[in-house]
Amino acid sequence: MIRLEKSEALQRKIRRDDIPELAIPTWTLVRDAVKAGKIDEALELLDYGCYEAKQVHDILAAFPDIALTYIVNRCGEEEIMKVLRGRYYDRAKDFIARISDPKEALQRLVEQQRAHFSDFTVVEEPDRYVVIADPCGSGGRLRRIKDVGVTKKAYPWSWSKLVFLIIVAIAVHISRSFQLNYVDTQ
Repeated sequence: MIRLEKSEALQRKIRRDDIPELAIPTWTLVRDAVKAGKIDEALELLDYGCYEAKQVHDILAAFPDIALTYIVNRCGEEEIMKVLRGRYYDRAKDFIARISDPKEALQRLVEQQRAHFSDFTVVEEPDRYVVIADPCGSGGRLRRIKDVGVTKKAYPWSWSKLVFLIIVAIAVHISRSFQLNYVDTQ
């Protein structure tokens, strides 16, 4: 039997299903509840599934911060962009090559922010789209829940800020690649 019940120890709900059912993905239970017309149950399971996904996301998002901070501490802050260029440049180039127009670029980028569980808004200006995240779903949210690596010097890629989240360098690198190369694909 599927049971979503409050845990006093955790101070939140957790699935306390029968053992064989613990392996059924929560999203499958959501789908089954919707198909059965059990809307309240589906909504409760949906909220719980989002909680599960955020927990995994935050754990996985913390790793790049740990890895980049390790590189910075061993090799220096100047090495960050070299590492990121090697990892993300071709990926950003491929992303750009598959975009048909700026609106589709926006749609794909905000799709990723939604997947990051970001709190953000999108504003259309005469010459561009502006995405405002508060916080973004990776570095911004991480800094609210744990200590994260920060720079000790200002760099062009840190918008000349002295204390800059190291994990945000990934987004800066991808954004710069996008801005510099999107024009070339037109």
